[in-house]
Amino acid sequence: MYEVTMAASYLRRGMTGPATFSLFVRKLPPDRRFLITAGLDDCLSLVEDYRFSQEDLDYLAAEQGLDDAALRAFERLRFTGDVRAGRRDVYGVGTKMGVSAAGHRAASEDPLKGP
Repeated sequence: MYEVTMAASYLRRGMTGPATFSLFVRKLPPDRRFLITAGLDDCLSLVEDYRFSQEDLDYLAAEQGLDDAALRAFERLRFTGDVRAGRRDVYGVGTKMGVSAAGHRAASEDPLKGP
């Protein structure tokens, strides 16, 4: 609810300009030498389809007391920006692959078949 409350506060203050955010890992857990990420395609689909349902809006009005202006803004809210992700090299057992933001892999060798 923190994010919803802050968004409603920004709306009351007229803060409606473009916004950005970053998602990253600050530090690997102790004794870890690798990090695996997955699900970027699923995440992108969620962002593309993001919206408040009527049930969500009813809850925000009844239980959280959001004003009509915020509820109308949340009802119209859609993602209209860009998602940018940098290419990273991923090292696996016996292969080196480049993984792109779309989840596609360009490998010098097939990791399932070997070199």
